[in-house]
Amino acid sequence: MKSNEFITEGKIESIEEMIELIKRDCQPYLQQNSSALVETPLWRGIGTKENADRGEFRKKTVRLDNRVPKDTPQDIHDELNYSLQKKYGHPYRNALFVTGSKGQTYDYGDTFIIFPIGHFEFIWHKDIRDLWDTIATTYNIDSRDSTIPNETIDKVNYFMLKADYQTTNLEAAIKRRGEIMMWAKSYYAVNNRIFNGRWEREEYEKSLYK
Repeated sequence: MKSNEFITEGKIESIEEMIELIKRDCQPYLQQNSSALVETPLWRGIGTKENADRGEFRKKTVRLDNRVPKDTPQDIHDELNYSLQKKYGHPYRNALFVTGSKGQTYDYGDTFIIFPIGHFEFIWHKDIRDLWDTIATTYNIDSRDSTIPNETIDKVNYFMLKADYQTTNLEAAIKRRGEIMMWAKSYYAVNNRIFNGRWEREEYEKSLYK
């Protein structure tokens, strides 16, 4: 395993050291997920440009302030954030996006296992696997649309008023294999390729929960 200069505690030169760091810093998460390496890992795709020379294990800060969305039109992004903050306390479209589906990460880059650090909150929906895709399909919105009619925005607002997101039962959210929006200040990302298959993840998971 490669060491990583982005870990503030210094170079991490073995998977064993990595496991100990995760155990130390990610207890709130580990207490809610009983099999974070094997049965119910959180997955995220990280782009190849971002990966260059940054190692297989890194600590990342989540940008929680307003940002320019990658695919969602800004007007829709802002409306979703307004609705989510009003109902669930945070503008979750600015949050960390993770999923229980490894396959959903392939279009975004290398596949990483995610461990939120310290306190975190999250929301998920049992019937909405991807909020933007659902909104775009339902109301015929294109990601390239620069101006969204007020009538459409009103419809999106009504949709969000009815949407019943859940804020508990993380393992159920992961097993649903859809989009999970996670409010966390930072997280550890572990490139899945450092493990020699599921059997090795099983072995290291024993140490993670020991």
